[in-house]
Amino acid sequence: MKKESGNKISMEDLAGMVAHGFAGMDTKFAEVDAKMEKEFDKVEGNFRKIRSDILEIGDKFVPRHEFDTLLIRVSRLEQRVKERVG
Repeated sequence: MKKESGNKISMEDLAGMVAHGFAGMDTKFAEVDAKMEKEFDKVEGNFRKIRSDILEIGDKFVPRHEFDTLLIRVSRLEQRVKERVG
């Protein structure tokens, strides 16, 4: 059996307590939202920097197929030089 307590809470009192509990939530959510926006801006900036770094690296290196083609050409030239000298 349930023990009856001497304090009875009305629906209005309960609604007031719940409303009081949620009173500051909108400002807290606004603060969290502002923090998240700031951090997302940082992350977005980092992604832009990484992307530009990757593109810059790509500009500095010779593509593999060009490297292979040049390697074949140099090998042929070396072969011809060996034939003429030897």
